[in-house]
Amino acid sequence: SEVAAHSLYLLGQLAVRAEDWPRVSPPLTRLCDEHPDSPLCSSAAYWLAEAAYRSGQFRDAQLRFDELALTTEPQDVRWYPMVQLRRAEVLAQQKRWDEARDLATTVARRFPDFEKQHEVDYLIGRCLASRARFREAREAYLRVVHSEQGRSTETAAMAQWMIGETFFHQQEYDQAIRAYHRVESLYGFPKWQAAALLQAAKCHELKGERTAALRLYAQVVKDYPESEYAAQASR
Repeated sequence: SEVAAHSLYLLGQLAVRAEDWPRVSPPLTRLCDEHPDSPLCSSAAYWLAEAAYRSGQFRDAQLRFDELALTTEPQDVRWYPMVQLRRAEVLAQQKRWDEARDLATTVARRFPDFEKQHEVDYLIGRCLASRARFREAREAYLRVVHSEQGRSTETAAMAQWMIGETFFHQQEYDQAIRAYHRVESLYGFPKWQAAALLQAAKCHELKGERTAALRLYAQVVKDYPESEYAAQASR
């Protein structure tokens, strides 16, 4: 029984490492069903919740993460802060911004050494921006950009893009342009680089600087032809 349980857990972990989320569920579900007394069941339950989240099954993920939060002691497992972050992210998916921010703020306060703190700060920024609290949102996004663990991640590129968005919504177009260009020059994530150039072009257009806008629209089409933003730039 112990060997069988461990084998099923390893099958699930192989799928996790490959980020093949549909293949995570079958072995880990068998583990929990057939070996309920195994000490691996709690970790299996976490990965089943994570697989649901990564597969976009947010309702199922919410139920699983909520149950883990109720049945797990914070000091017992290293993934407990991740459970709370995912719960907050699901709330944000549902646009329950205030609840999401409260939960994310609790994670930041209770687990200051959490390795995914930059993702917590990004979520806090999104929640604040949704309430038009743009200055506070920028402070949260800047924590992502400057964090030791997050500065080179896609989350940092997204945070820098969102800094531009906060200025854009405040019609501070010069500062927005500078923020967008930092995305294009500092991060190697084509989706966000293209999105940043497109938004910078819109800022120039709104300022009446049509030549600068045309140059950036053309750059999106030329440098990022496969991106979802190339068609917008072309139009």
